[in-house]
Amino acid sequence: VGAIDGISANFLLKNLNVNKIYCYEPHKIFIKKLIKYRKKNKNIILKKYGISHKRNKIAVYYPMVNFFGFELPLLTYTFYNKLELKKQIRLDFYNYQKIIIDKAIINLKKFKKIKKKIDLIKIDVNGFELEVVKGMLSQIKKDRPLMVIENNSELKKIDSLLKKYKYKKFYNKSSKFEKHKNQKVLDVFFIPQK
Repeated sequence: VGAIDGISANFLLKNLNVNKIYCYEPHKIFIKKLIKYRKKNKNIILKKYGISHKRNKIAVYYPMVNFFGFELPLLTYTFYNKLELKKQIRLDFYNYQKIIIDKAIINLKKFKKIKKKIDLIKIDVNGFELEVVKGMLSQIKKDRPLMVIENNSELKKIDSLLKKYKYKKFYNKSSKFEKHKNQKVLDVFFIPQK
């Protein structure tokens, strides 16, 4: 979820024995890239919208950088919260004062449970992870997949929600899983107890 240009899907296809990958992506520019990618990879199922627990159109914000007179959108920095985007820009860019913030409207749809068993869910949606998890609860209850979720400000709420379904959270430390206790890491792994 948050497939962008298919970088994670490509990694999974190259490194794992994958049957199907469901890519959810609402950004039109990334959808065009994913359509081309899907033509080469029949294992890809593309959903041209974002996931929530209800159908909605929502504003998202992303930075625009002037590069030799061209305005370039940095869509991988798309955030649902403008203030969170501003904080991230200040952390990541030396000349953050020169960066313009633009916005787009994207489509969110209520998640439809997939009949096939889902073994892994990766969520990277810059601050909307909790809404995605809420939207996918029916699939999570049914399949109990491993979940990789980008660390974010609502991680404690996600953890509380997933604990109800006997998930524990970890992070990758030197290729080993360690219990996650609010360490500043990029991704957090939610693993169901057997």
